[in-house]
Amino acid sequence: MTVDVRYHTTKKWEGGKIELKIATGAVSAIQKATEHLAKRIRSKLLATRGSVPTDRVGWVKSVRSSQPGEVPFWQTGNLANSVKPAVTILKTKVKGQVSTRVKYARTLENGGFTEWSGQQHLRFTDLKLVNPIRKSGQPIAPRPVWRPTFEEENNKMLEIVKSEMKKVF
Repeated sequence: MTVDVRYHTTKKWEGGKIELKIATGAVSAIQKATEHLAKRIRSKLLATRGSVPTDRVGWVKSVRSSQPGEVPFWQTGNLANSVKPAVTILKTKVKGQVSTRVKYARTLENGGFTEWSGQQHLRFTDLKLVNPIRKSGQPIAPRPVWRPTFEEENNKMLEIVKSEMKKVF
């Protein structure tokens, strides 16, 4: 005698809900990691003051420049205050980035030439102006802060992403 026992069950697939939960968790994890990196970059940029104020409001007594290879000294705080994290979602990818709109940030990070800001060091002769306009700004050596901070904080950012994704499951 043979006994044939069959059991059949149906379960509704809820893949869409799971995918949404994973995607939401990934966006949150990347957002927290980029916020962490932005905070660290800002703190490094604000760590060393380059301008020393005097008693007069708005006047600067002396300005110190950072040495090549050092984190740029802050003069006005524009660069540090412009550091912003952002998360972009492209189909199946979540991309985090920390950026700035300050024009001179790339020059400080990678080196190059400062932007020309007018006539400086003009020499006059009896009849003519010698060297009235330079064609480019002053050369500047790299003063990186973004890339070294990313390399230093890479493991911490991965830990943030891992811990956030563990919360999803």
